[in-house]
Amino acid sequence: MSKTRDISIDILKIISMAAVLFLHTQRNAELGVVFNPVLYYGSRFAMPVFFMINGMLILDHEEYTFQYYKRKIFNMIRITVIWGIITAIYSLFFEGASIIQAAINGIRCLYGGHIVPFWFITTFAIIYTLLLFSFKVVKKHLNLIVLILGIICFLIDSISLVNIFFFNGFYIQEPVNQRIRLWTWLFYFLMGYKLKDIKLPHNLKYVMPIFVLIMTILAIIYQYFIFVIKLNKINSSYCYESPLIMFWVCCVFVCVRNIKWPEKNRFNIVAQQISKCSFGVFLFHMFFIKCFDTTSRFTTPFSSFLVWFILWNGCLLISFLISKIPYLKKTIEY
Repeated sequence: MSKTRDISIDILKIISMAAVLFLHTQRNAELGVVFNPVLYYGSRFAMPVFFMINGMLILDHEEYTFQYYKRKIFNMIRITVIWGIITAIYSLFFEGASIIQAAINGIRCLYGGHIVPFWFITTFAIIYTLLLFSFKVVKKHLNLIVLILGIICFLIDSISLVNIFFFNGFYIQEPVNQRIRLWTWLFYFLMGYKLKDIKLPHNLKYVMPIFVLIMTILAIIYQYFIFVIKLNKINSSYCYESPLIMFWVCCVFVCVRNIKWPEKNRFNIVAQQISKCSFGVFLFHMFFIKCFDTTSRFTTPFSSFLVWFILWNGCLLISFLISKIPYLKKTIEY
């Protein structure tokens, strides 16, 4: 392992993937019920942070070559095709689908996913393609672009709130599929690079976790009030443009980046290995949720947390074992 490896990136990946599992285990989307609002709404930072991590890593390059772009796109195609085939087989033998329907379910992985929510791969592919033609321009005018995207997000959220509170409406971005809300995902993507080198003063490093905790509580209350009380819905993915949520996500990112993590080699190795297996956890956990119908059978705060705990550790173990098998490990590498 390289001595210069940034352990905070591994930690960000780990906590974000753990949060993704909370989003999928602490609610029943079909019934519109949240089992544990604290864990569910407190995990909404997950996807924005993943975009911030990618932005930080990709924009940190001095140049963005076609070879690099081609490798990234190939990896996306490889992982979606492999899991499209796995999904088709699962649909055929475990969901009782016909051969045609199973094939359709497998193909759906190429543009969003069936069982596995692959929508973000489409978004990353669009962003990577845009960068192929605008990498230097984006880096040169980063502050201006972030400001424009931030204003767009603020206006969308403001108009939506007016629509909700005064006209009994909903978020105006609802008709736009989440994977192509580029104003949102580009904002987080670019903010990851913009915030990557922020160093907090020594005294603030100890205060920041407390501040993040306070922001998390406020974010949970905000989402619960808007979506559960006001709208009688549970899916808060429409609030990514909210200034409160955006600020909260950025605080989480900066806080983790500034924590002084243990420098012991064993800790770093373990964190790196868990980070490498985290995408495998993402791939496997939805199949177990679907197969055992966990969101219908385990609906209390404790039982749904227990499901999360078992899924996290079980899928992590499976991913770790697969990561040690040549060729097969490519199925969980993104």
